Amino acid sequence: GIAFLVRAVIIRWITRLVSKTATVLDDRIISIIRKPVFYIIIIYGLDYAIGRLPLHNRIMPVIHDALFVIGVVLIAYVVHGVLNNLIRWYGERIEGEETSKTLAREFIPLTQRISSIFVFTIAVITVFKYFNYDVWSLITALGVGSLAIGLAAKETLTNIISGFSIMLDRPFR
Repeated sequence: GIAFLVRAVIIRWITRLVSKTATVLDDRIISIIRKPVFYIIIIYGLDYAIGRLPLHNRIMPVIHDALFVIGVVLIAYVVHGVLNNLIRWYGERIEGEETSKTLAREFIPLTQRISSIFVFTIAVITVFKYFNYDVWSLITALGVGSLAIGLAAKETLTNIISGFSIMLDRPFR
């Protein structure tokens, strides 16, 4: 019932409210979060309801774990969609300026990919932490591995950073 109420509020009131604003960013965000918020509320309501049922002790943790993973995936989907729309909206805004057209064309896809990797990594770490895996050793191993790769490819990374600097500063065309 709460999920249907929230969906009705989002569809009727919030959609009307954001349609009166000057930007399309809030319209895009509402269209992204409409269905996943409904399903997230349903999943956590289902989790609460199943917790009240007299089920076998082996079945209960499996159901809770599956619903938690589905919830994390849905939340990651919402965050990913909102971040990508924010980045795309910002890219459309700076694309109107003549000096920023190529900057937007070159860096917006890169920023979207980096944000996608960041959201995916946070979701995976959250799921691992929920299942009591030692996440800090994984993060440390990734840090040491990236340090080793960074030291091995020092010249290549220097050239990449120099290329980004030239693309940002535009000392010549």
